[in-house]
Amino acid sequence: MLKLLNTIDRNHYQLITYLNSDIQPHASVVDLSKHCRCSEKTIYTYLDQIAQEWEPLLTIEKDNGRYFVREYNQKMNERILRVFLMRSLAISLFIDIVKNPMTPNEERMTQFYISESTFYRTLRIMNQEFASSAIQFQRNGSRPVSIVSDQEHYVRKFVTCLVLELYGTENLDDILQINTEVAKALIRKAFDQKGIYHDSLTLVFSVILFAISDLREQQGFHSNLSMIPEYQANTMDFSGVFRGYRNYDITRSKQSLNEVMYYHTQILDTLATKRFTDAFISKLMHTYDYELSSDTQAFMSLIHRTLLNNYTLYPFKTSLFIDRISDFMNAFNTDHPQLRADVYQSLMITNDLMPLDPQLYIDDFLYWTIMNCPEILSYEARTQHVLIYSDLGYQHAVYIRNEIMTRFKLDPKQIIIDCMSYFELSSLDYDLCIGNIPTVTDAILIDDYPTQKQYLGILEKLFF
Repeated sequence: MLKLLNTIDRNHYQLITYLNSDIQPHASVVDLSKHCRCSEKTIYTYLDQIAQEWEPLLTIEKDNGRYFVREYNQKMNERILRVFLMRSLAISLFIDIVKNPMTPNEERMTQFYISESTFYRTLRIMNQEFASSAIQFQRNGSRPVSIVSDQEHYVRKFVTCLVLELYGTENLDDILQINTEVAKALIRKAFDQKGIYHDSLTLVFSVILFAISDLREQQGFHSNLSMIPEYQANTMDFSGVFRGYRNYDITRSKQSLNEVMYYHTQILDTLATKRFTDAFISKLMHTYDYELSSDTQAFMSLIHRTLLNNYTLYPFKTSLFIDRISDFMNAFNTDHPQLRADVYQSLMITNDLMPLDPQLYIDDFLYWTIMNCPEILSYEARTQHVLIYSDLGYQHAVYIRNEIMTRFKLDPKQIIIDCMSYFELSSLDYDLCIGNIPTVTDAILIDDYPTQKQYLGILEKLFF
């Protein structure tokens, strides 16, 4: 998605995130030139431009010919990215086409001070980037371009997520052309009537989705979702939502509100999702020895079934540019690889009950489970029993064991390694077998003096 940034902003962002990172590199101009794939002269220009725009919020210092940022600040990278996105031609065109779809192409080009070739080249880039979300910009001859998808609700949720990431959760009235506080109260009332759980972020998301849906309905694009009568909202007074902003149609606005309600509806067979969820939690507890309280099991069941519904309805990642949950989980998984491995394996073993790739939602699932059920982090990993055998004898197997334990600082309480001469093998009933000669079991084969790659393969088998 970073290809949607203007060229100079994209290059600035690449340089900024390289220096303003947890690694905290001290980089020469040559290093920066290689990283950004541009000339050293261009790097000097970029450094001057970045200093002019972002100091003192972000200061790139220089010492002995090397550039660095003294204190890493992730939030600064996010702030800079939002600024770059807001002035991106592609993003500005996207928002304008959503809000004003009937604007003639020539008028839009004049409005953005761009040529016809730039206009259509930008649309091609946008089509390439948004293809993974099943959304395209369609040329209609001399008529205005339009945003299309074989699933209209893809467009609506995509734009909702885009607005939320670009503009945040406050001061959205002028952007959405509605009174957001009145809309929030109306949607909260509808949720309460149907017993739908909501928090502050859910309400803001729902307000944006309502506004975008109403706008698309007004423009003649109709949702292809099959509404479920018992989950539809009761009659509401929408006058306060639109007063002072734009005209509204009661039927259209009610349809848009019902679409918001639909995102909180169990669209999948509840018995099927319950079987899958119960089987997954049972596998996690009994195969991987997690002791989970009834409250934790209930929450995990709820969030899992909710995510199954959400990702079945919209099988794409909803964070387009700043995926903070993904960033959190990437760092978390580095420190807690076993938890993710156990949860993922439990999902995969039972996934035949619901053919939805767990990779789509596992980060979301783990994040909300960790935040709400901290007891899952107090889990003590099941002790693994490993066998190392060697045809060079018992002492050689002991040497390999000591190397593995020392090299990876393994906890002897969690991993018990038995050593044996190949010629004394009696049983291979272990979680993992490692040896320097093939056997009929699925053992890891190593050299007499294992390579670094073989050691890493052992580590991967143990924890991933």
